[in-house]
This record gives sequence, structure tokens and C-alpha cells, in this order.
Amino acid sequence: MKIRIAATLTTLIVAGAAFGLDNVLWSPNPHTPPRTPWQLPFFILLESIESLWFGLCVAFIILGCRRCAVSQAMRQSPPGRCT
Repeated sequence: MKIRIAATLTTLIVAGAAFGLDNVLWSPNPHTPPRTPWQLPFFILLESIESLWFGLCVAFIILGCRRCAVSQAMRQSPPGRCT
């Protein structure tokens, strides 16, 4: 599987799980006032952006670190560098 397709699938799967489980894992503070109907779309937008970034970070950790290690082994570069 190409790295771009694997990264996209990993990002979307992890982002979907993070978006769906956000209120389950981190319950809202009971002392905060409830959201008004006109605020709800903005909070959904912020949560979707946050979930996508989380998915991208997980995809980089899973796929990017492995690619960096292979690149480092092939080029015989000093430890700690990925170039």
C-alpha cells in the first residue's frame, strides 16, 4: 500500500474515533454553562479540526517514524537525524 493512502486511511480512522469518543473520554465540566444553538456549529468545527490534527499526528508516529528509521539505516547517517 502506498504511504499516502495508508496515511490518509490512518488519519481518517483515528480522527473519526477521536471525534466520536471525545465526550465519552473527556466529559464536559458540569459547572460550565450549556452551549447555545448558534455556538454549536463552531464547537463542532473546532472539534473536527482537533480530531484531524490528532489523526495526522498518530499517522506520522505510526508511518513517519518507521520511514525515518528505514531512511536512516539506508543512508548510514548519524543517529538522531532523518536526512
